[in-house]
Amino acid sequence: MQNESSGDFEYKWKSYDQIFEETNILANAIRAEGLAYTVNDNDFMLDLKVLGICSVNREEWLVTDLASNLIDVTSVPLYETLGDDMLEIILTQTEMTTLFGSDVCLKNILKLVAGKSLNLKQVVTFDKTITEDLKQASDTNNVKIISYHELMEKHREIKYEMLNEMDNSLDTVFTISYTSGTSGNSKGVMLSNRNFLSAITNIMQMANQFKFTHEDVYISYLPLAHVFDRLGCHTILSQGG
Repeated sequence: MQNESSGDFEYKWKSYDQIFEETNILANAIRAEGLAYTVNDNDFMLDLKVLGICSVNREEWLVTDLASNLIDVTSVPLYETLGDDMLEIILTQTEMTTLFGSDVCLKNILKLVAGKSLNLKQVVTFDKTITEDLKQASDTNNVKIISYHELMEKHREIKYEMLNEMDNSLDTVFTISYTSGTSGNSKGVMLSNRNFLSAITNIMQMANQFKFTHEDVYISYLPLAHVFDRLGCHTILSQGG
């Protein structure tokens, strides 16, 4: 976070218990508010509950990803650098109705939605202040804006039972990871929980000599929309780092 007096950035640490609580609150909020519902006419020929994420790397990005997985919702990360054509293809292919993200990314996508037959119904902004530009883009395109932080505070007051990710099926589609599109159109790759857990297990076997512990720190330098960085984050989280 940024220190307003000095302009410097400083780390603000959170415990696993705190992140797990945030994840549970958001997962229950997504369910209660109906932010992800089954779509069966997508290009993947599957009954999927999908939820999009578009933002620079930040805590809310990872919590949204973890919360989606907790309730068997397939997350669809979007690169901020994707052009309009590819964004439209992804929104069309997945029939996405809800998109979480930063103000900048959401504004660009709402401009894209104008006049298009897309399924986007609501956006959830990670930023604490909803800008006038975002409000105007939302009103113009009849897309509802939800504040992530207000959503969290609303559902924080409701005493939900803690969810257990072990109830999820290994064959549920964990994510649809789109390629960056540098050599042509982005392609959506479906990865199941089984795929992701297998990759984490393989990494841990190869890296066994390093003995990851809770004292290790992972520096997330690639976009979280890139599957390698998400894999790194989930691997180090699985080891308490």
